[in-house]
Amino acid sequence: MKGLAIFVLIIILIPFSHSIVFNELMYNPVGVDNNKEFIEIYHDTYINLSRFIIADSNSNDTLTELKHFNSSYSLIVESGFNHTKINASVYSVGATIGNDLSNTEENLTLFYPNKSIVTKLRYFSEWGANGNGYSLEKIDPVAQNIENNWHTSFIVNGTPGKQNSVFGLQGFAYNQIKINEIFPNPEGNDSDNEFIEVYNPTDHDVDLKWSYFKDLANHKFIITDMSAGTTVIRSKGYLTIHILGFQGLLNNDLDEIKLYDEDGTLIDDVSYAQSVEGNSYSLVGEYWQNTKPTPGMENIDYSRIKDSSIEILKIYDLGTDKKAEFGQTIRIRVKIYKGDSTKTEVRAWVEKDEKASKETTSNIYSRYSTYEMTLPIQIKPNCDDKLKSGKYNIKFQGLDVSDEESINIDGRDNAVCDERLADVSSPKFSYNFVDYPSVINSNHVFTAKVEIKGDETSHDLEVWSYVYRGSKTYSNEREGNKQKVYIPAEGSVIVELQNSVIDADPGDYKLKVKIQKDSQKTLKELTGDLRVTEYSSEENCGDCSGSSQQNYALSSPFSTPKPFALSTIMFESSQRKAERLVPYFIGTIMILTTLFLLFSRP
Repeated sequence: MKGLAIFVLIIILIPFSHSIVFNELMYNPVGVDNNKEFIEIYHDTYINLSRFIIADSNSNDTLTELKHFNSSYSLIVESGFNHTKINASVYSVGATIGNDLSNTEENLTLFYPNKSIVTKLRYFSEWGANGNGYSLEKIDPVAQNIENNWHTSFIVNGTPGKQNSVFGLQGFAYNQIKINEIFPNPEGNDSDNEFIEVYNPTDHDVDLKWSYFKDLANHKFIITDMSAGTTVIRSKGYLTIHILGFQGLLNNDLDEIKLYDEDGTLIDDVSYAQSVEGNSYSLVGEYWQNTKPTPGMENIDYSRIKDSSIEILKIYDLGTDKKAEFGQTIRIRVKIYKGDSTKTEVRAWVEKDEKASKETTSNIYSRYSTYEMTLPIQIKPNCDDKLKSGKYNIKFQGLDVSDEESINIDGRDNAVCDERLADVSSPKFSYNFVDYPSVINSNHVFTAKVEIKGDETSHDLEVWSYVYRGSKTYSNEREGNKQKVYIPAEGSVIVELQNSVIDADPGDYKLKVKIQKDSQKTLKELTGDLRVTEYSSEENCGDCSGSSQQNYALSSPFSTPKPFALSTIMFESSQRKAERLVPYFIGTIMILTTLFLLFSRP
């Protein structure tokens, strides 16, 4: 009976908790371990761990309370550990926890003050968090202490005193993650735009931190926070991992991409034979295809809409009788959809039995994109009356498709013909600005118009422009808006060049236009003055509230920009000047009178 009473008393005196477990370990911090190691204990109800005992394989220490905090987390630390920002109870064990926490493997035991066992843990460095600046965290605090229930933290230095960053992580979900899209060959600079997209079909969010990709050449790319700020794939969601300059991972020709988890277990792999520039290699249904890149979104089956299309939407500059004149420049509004085509050039002209206008060209680069633009067409002046009045067709071709609209052309611009008759000399190749805004805003797009006149032979030209000051260019690329232009003999064309000014401080800049004729090494050049300002006004800005692709209202390129007012006085009359000088005049008289009186005394 006496023994039973003692047993009951012991049970009453032992602190009771539904769950007291090891929850997080920092067993091998970066650099020197001293004052950085910690053990986190989780208890589902608050308990004071004073006089509890922590033991490793070689020694044991009694816990002494340093800080009290009513939470479900308690920290066991070494002397000098910085716990000022940790909202948990903190207990010290002296200079080291046990005989220092082993960096390879260790047996840990927590005892009640009466030396009965509370909980045990045997950990191994193969579980993770071995000297990389992260802690080893438990996924489910109340589950077993086995390897699959522990994971490297997703946060540097771990989460002492907080819920673990890997809490609730579903380990089995890794096996179901799928590589969904690969973009190995973007247009332009590959290294800045390449990406791999993965898809999570499960009902759980999954964090891919510490997972990695490998290719056929065994290049290894570890998934970290480089993927747009997060490595977590939401349930039924997508994660785009940008390669960001990592060399050699995504070849443009034959390659194989494999996705591994942190432990080196293969999750998924995809092979591709040859990439198409500007297209991604995407999983659509059960099949892979080269198609439009869709990062972060469901892949779209473009197999049925790969064909390009072009359409003439509207014809401008016709008279009230809906007719045009010979020698006139008309404009057409066109809509272009570029599908899976490697061609870039589109052309527009007027013809009947023969071409009755100069040919206007432009270039479309991005696949699976829709454009709307306005193109000018210069109708021949017909000064020799070889062309007959009547119905003509506007032809618009490119990307292996075409469209056309009919117009009536009647009469001619006699002023153009008179000018041509007056100039009996052979034409010379010339070029000049037609219009561009002299005052622009930084980080906006504007349009410059350049007229190029041909000579007695036809020419193939390349024309481009950029904004610069000194040796620095303030456009995206010096040849980013390059256009190919064809000029027939004695013809002319107006080229519209869109330019952008990126991150430019207010001040004076230059607009440079370069023209390469028939692939000659010596280039023709035009240079104009620009003023960049951070102010917007109706005088120099069109619809500034629109998209970044808006055009500014054009003003004369040779006009002087209005100076900014440095004072509120813009004009001062002669009367105002006289009034302003009166106090000085009176003061001078008084000084002279005083001096006269002083020196005139006996």
